[in-house]
This record gives sequence, C-alpha cells and structure tokens, in this order.
Amino acid sequence: MDVNGKWWNQPNCVAARRPHPALRGVVSAYIAYEERLLTPVQRRMIAAVAPVLLIDFGDVRRHIPLGSGERGEEVGTCPILTVGSPFTLEMYGRDHGVAVLFTPPGAFALFGTPISALARNWISWGDLIGDRVAELLRERIYHSKDWSNRFDLLDNTLLKMVSSRSWPSPCGRAWRELEVTTGRITIEALAKRSHMSRRQLERVFQKEVGCTPKRAASVLRFREAFKLIGLRADMSLAEIANAVGYTDQAHLSREVVKLGGATPRTVRRDHQLSAREVGGWEENPLRVR
Repeated sequence: MDVNGKWWNQPNCVAARRPHPALRGVVSAYIAYEERLLTPVQRRMIAAVAPVLLIDFGDVRRHIPLGSGERGEEVGTCPILTVGSPFTLEMYGRDHGVAVLFTPPGAFALFGTPISALARNWISWGDLIGDRVAELLRERIYHSKDWSNRFDLLDNTLLKMVSSRSWPSPCGRAWRELEVTTGRITIEALAKRSHMSRRQLERVFQKEVGCTPKRAASVLRFREAFKLIGLRADMSLAEIANAVGYTDQAHLSREVVKLGGATPRTVRRDHQLSAREVGGWEENPLRVR
C-alpha cells in the first residue's frame, strides 16, 4: 500500500474507479485490494488530512505496535483511518476489501463530524453510522457479483447519504483549491478564492476538517514532497524542496521527519527497497477510471 501515487500497481490492488459525478468533492476514489500476509508486515503510515474507510472482506488483523515491541492497540474491522501524525501499522492475515478515499469536507457532509479532529488514528465505521447498518452494507457489498457492481452499490449508498446534507459547502470549494495547489497557496489567497474572510475560512475548516487551513496546506505540501522523494530519484532533495515551496533542504527534512516519521534519505531508500513497506493511501488521477 504505497503512498507514492501507484498504490494499485502493486499485486494486492485489483480494481479502482472514480465515484459518481455527483460525489465529486465528497469521495476521491474507490480502490479494491487483496493480499494474503502470512507473516506480520509493518507499514509506515504518514500524516494525512483526508480520511480513508477500509471495508474489510477478509480476516486481516491490524494493530499499532508499541515501541517496546508489544502488540499495542488493536485496530477494529472496517476502520476509518485518520492519520494526524505518523505511526506504524502492523498487519497479518487476508487483507481483502475496498478502500473509500474521502475528502475531509465530504466526510463531514456524510458523517456530521470532522474525522481528522479525532484524537485516535482510527475510528470504526459502525461508530458513525451504527454497527448494524455498517455490517449490512458490508455484507451487501461483499456479496455483489463483481467490482463494478460493488462500486455501483457504494455510489448509490453514499448518494443517498449526501442528498440529505448541505453540499457542496464553502469548505468543499476551499479544500479543492488546496488540493489543486498541493498546499502552495497563501491563506489570504485561499480565503479570497473561496469568497470568505480569513476568519470565516478558519472557522469552517475547524468545523468540517478539524484543523486550520494552514495545517491542511502543510500536510498536502508534505505529501507532495514525500511522493517526489519516492518516485523521482532523478531529483535531489534540494530540488524537491524548491519544487514544493520549502525554503531549503533543511526545511524539507524537518517536515518529512515530523509528518512522515523518517528522514528523506530513509524514505527514498525504503521506497527503492520495497514500495509496499511505506503504507498509506493515495489516489493517482492518471490511473483511476
């Protein structure tokens, strides 16, 4: 599960699709995956603002190991991952299901809470929509005859959920501006393009995203840098720092350590050794159909 924009090029990724046009801005993509992990595998989860729902079909077990090597916190079935800061996720068993990549304002429109503001790194889907409803939906999706039908069912379910909400929201438009610029926009310019004052923008971001627009921009810029470090071996770290708008290479290194949990050189080495050792979720607009 590679954060570097090529997640479904790996053997465990079996299908991917864009959501229904009416869900644009709510959901970024659906990604189906299947992999059997015979021994525990650890993957580094990097900071993100956009939550990801994993609808599990297999018997995968996930937990967040403690630094001492103890098992640590168990991650329940069908979690919504909310990676505020980097952590290690250990997995084993049959990792099979579909990932739903939400936008932060989209998740707020669907569930009525800013997912990224939660103190934990994950929350159960059932905690938001009810355990019984979540299990019935999981069963219906699992028993659909193929991935096309499963994606259609997800579309229909989420369309019904979002139709009763106020969408699109002003925060949704501002989030799109942040995505397009990968965080390289001043907050003043973002507020102006969103037709809000800076104070209004910060208020709606706290309400719907769970953080300030400055924090969201910082994470998006970091993720762009992280992607380039892994994919563009032809670019030096100084060139990457300049490309994403950091003041210098030292600034890049500080952000990657803080939000990625490793130095840029370690990230590049790990990617070259095995792209799947660096875990996360990222959609590639050139690959999703």
